[in-house]
Amino acid sequence: MIIIRPRLKFKKETTLRPWTRYIVIHHSEPNIDNTLNTHHTIQEVHQWHLNKSGWIGFGYHYFIDQKNFQIYEGRHRNAEGSHVKAYNDCTIGVCFDGHFGNNIYNGDDISDNQLLASVELLATLQLVYDAPLRCHRDFPFVFKSCPGLKFPMERLIRLVDGKKYTLLQNEVLSLPIFPSHLTFKAPLDSREKTDYIVIHHSAVLNPHIVEDVHQWHLKRNMYGIGYHYFIKKDGRVFEGRPRESKGALVPCINNRAIGIGLEGNFNKETIGAKQWETCVKLAALLEMQYRAKTHLHGEFDDISSPGLHFDFEKFKSEVRKLKAQTKLILSKRLDDGGEVRQLPPLAFLPEEKYDAAADHPDKYLHLLQGKRIAVVSNPTSRVNVSNPTSRVKYTHLVDFLLSKGIDVRKIFAPEHGFRGDADAGAKIIDGKDSQTQLPVISIYNGNTLMPSSDDLSDVDVILFDVQDVGVRFFTYLSNLTDMMEASAVNHKRIIVLDRPNPNGFYVDGPIMPTAANGRKNPVGRHPIPIVYGMTIGEYAMMVNGQGWLKNGLKCDLTVVWMDQYNRRAIYELPIKPSPNLPDWQSVYLYPSLCLFEGTTVSVGRGTPHPFCCFGHPQMRGSFSFTPKSMTGATNPLHKDTRCNGENLVSFANDYAIVEERLHIEWLRDAYFQLSNQPFFKPYFTTLMGNTILKDSIIAAQSIEEIQFSWQVEIHEFMKIRDKYLHYL
Repeated sequence: MIIIRPRLKFKKETTLRPWTRYIVIHHSEPNIDNTLNTHHTIQEVHQWHLNKSGWIGFGYHYFIDQKNFQIYEGRHRNAEGSHVKAYNDCTIGVCFDGHFGNNIYNGDDISDNQLLASVELLATLQLVYDAPLRCHRDFPFVFKSCPGLKFPMERLIRLVDGKKYTLLQNEVLSLPIFPSHLTFKAPLDSREKTDYIVIHHSAVLNPHIVEDVHQWHLKRNMYGIGYHYFIKKDGRVFEGRPRESKGALVPCINNRAIGIGLEGNFNKETIGAKQWETCVKLAALLEMQYRAKTHLHGEFDDISSPGLHFDFEKFKSEVRKLKAQTKLILSKRLDDGGEVRQLPPLAFLPEEKYDAAADHPDKYLHLLQGKRIAVVSNPTSRVNVSNPTSRVKYTHLVDFLLSKGIDVRKIFAPEHGFRGDADAGAKIIDGKDSQTQLPVISIYNGNTLMPSSDDLSDVDVILFDVQDVGVRFFTYLSNLTDMMEASAVNHKRIIVLDRPNPNGFYVDGPIMPTAANGRKNPVGRHPIPIVYGMTIGEYAMMVNGQGWLKNGLKCDLTVVWMDQYNRRAIYELPIKPSPNLPDWQSVYLYPSLCLFEGTTVSVGRGTPHPFCCFGHPQMRGSFSFTPKSMTGATNPLHKDTRCNGENLVSFANDYAIVEERLHIEWLRDAYFQLSNQPFFKPYFTTLMGNTILKDSIIAAQSIEEIQFSWQVEIHEFMKIRDKYLHYL
């Protein structure tokens, strides 16, 4: 694959795209020069785009010439494009030179040479970005037939799918697959789609070959071997059923799954290195080919296949790492001879690198001196006071302020309480702090509470310092809104001490509908996505600036900013932000797993690893846990009952190589296992604000379709968000 780089000059430097969801196919305009000439060079299209109002130059990332069948680079592949309204920050544009028809102009037939010239490029882009192909006309706000009524999109997709497979098998993974030439009893039906790759073992100790397994299945009145691939102990892999055919693996998913059979019985023996390596390669190939997920046979049937000695957590991690290596190899092909531009890799900052505004008292003590202070606080409100001669690293903000002579009058306690050991959703009662004797006033009783005018009558300044996790469901956001409204109504100043957002590196999820906002919904007060990518200080500025306080009020707001904050980092928090988020892995997984809180599936509350797993007594999976009563989870879901499901710790540990997005597939897969019994609770609608995601899961929509449904809203939110970002 040769990519010609004409080094187009843009009016200004293109910005990097935060993520990639789709690869969009276009055709060029027929009237660039006011003629019916349908052939133009990339330079001509670039000049036409420059002349359009507000365009900085060529809007696409690649251009396929219809005369010389060459691929030209337009914008850098990681830059934002200008080709799909509201989707430019999540798409790559590929333009075919020519006009392939609309309702007015009949258009031309694309030549085989031009179509074939694009196939390796599109296959490589799909594999690198894990993104599907879409026509320009498939998007909202597009009122034309681009890339043309005569454009053979279905044929192109078939060609690209075939090229993806051969690229992976032969050129990257070097995985020979031997034909078996098996004869089946009858023609096999094609598979509708591919959501799962399912691993089995033959459960036989004696040596055997693919033909033996085929005969075994024939004797049991099956059409033939049920697997699509069979891996020998020596690492060789053989074809079973045709790859696109319906399998005979697990009755409930045969029309949606590809099966891999392993020679051996891994209840009684361990898998050898060669067979393991081949299985990892094949699973990686199939996951990338079909954008599917690997499972064990035992997750769907009451059977221990592929055996108790098959280390599935290690296997999944190795597959993820191999996929990341493969994407890197393919990325280098796209950049060969060109400029390398990309977002910095996701960093991990351990506790000792954590730095909050509270750790710099010189920035805020002068704002508090001589004032009567109310502190909104919980255990995360800590100040780093460590020095070479001190054994104490952190002290609570309230204790620190008192030691500096600040007149702290009272404490407002959010969900989980001032000391932070109350259950999620438990009512917090008023009281007195035993250590400071200060009055503690609850601002949470199952719903967030706004303090009364009496509560603030002896206060000049409200100081808010609570660690957030960057997720809409966290009730601390509603607490912040309540305190901002109270400060506006009572003419008090509010100061927010900023802290790092440990999930600040991405934005995703549906926007909370405006009609569902309000004081009665503490998990969705404002029209923001599930993951909003802002610090608590930036968020406060947005709420105030957008007029989202009641009746459009504005408060006297000051944000004390951090000295250094890396938005492209996972932070290990020094203090757990709530009783059931004890470590960085649970904080990292919380945005996706919190969706289960509106279902009958447990997220591990009442275990040592809450929000690092999910399961249900009636589910099957590679991991089991039993919730118990404990501090912060006195009556957990499925208490004292064994749950089966999935452990996601290794997934979190591979943060650097997994997609930065909500993982709705976990919710979808759990629903599929439990669809014959109640699954969604009314609280799910409370979390989401409507039933759209629930309905999409029930309708078995693909993850791609579900993500597509909220991209326009995300785009509009990002335009608002950008106005209030303080940090790069």
